[in-house]
Amino acid sequence: MSDFYTRKNAKPNDENSKKALNPRELLIENFFLPFICNYLMGLPHGLSFMANDKMEEQLLAAGLEVKSDNSFDMSKLTKEQYLAVRYHFGECWNNNSLVWS
Repeated sequence: MSDFYTRKNAKPNDENSKKALNPRELLIENFFLPFICNYLMGLPHGLSFMANDKMEEQLLAAGLEVKSDNSFDMSKLTKEQYLAVRYHFGECWNNNSLVWS
């Protein structure tokens, strides 16, 4: 990730400073949400993932509404909650501990 910040500081107006050039850079706040939204919108049948125990605990502690299909309504996340979920999601992704369905 230091490569991204080095590029951005050296040439802030360069096109390569405005986009992620590798998967790890997608975890930077400016790129993560647009990437994941575009990815999910492009899926023909949607995607769901099962939160592991720690992530489910954080989502419940944040007071997120559980919808009738037992999914969390993540549209009402505050910025702090979003950052915590994103951090945990990235940690699980890096450790291959997400369960996809």
